[in-house]
Amino acid sequence: MQHTSSITIAAGLIPHGISRQDRSAADGTRACCGGMNNEQAFPIIRQTVLDTTDPRRLAEFYRQLFGLRYRSGDEPPAPGQPDPRGQDWLVLRSPAGETVLAFQKVG
Repeated sequence: MQHTSSITIAAGLIPHGISRQDRSAADGTRACCGGMNNEQAFPIIRQTVLDTTDPRRLAEFYRQLFGLRYRSGDEPPAPGQPDPRGQDWLVLRSPAGETVLAFQKVG
């Protein structure tokens, strides 16, 4: 099974011409060892999307492995019922409700 992934990020970019030290002084963060010690100074991974031929099966694997929960409406249907969501796009969230993984049908 071939899997590819894409990552959606939100980046806090430093405007052209402003050094990290100037940015650090302006926003109250400190430079440490040539970088920033404030995690907001770096891009944040919001979600990883895995391409798969079977979204439900792969989502179930990662749900059980990491203790994640389905987004409301993405839960598996009752046995023997159709699974239209499981044939297209599914989202798993952390127990705190943050989106962690998504699964997209390909092929």
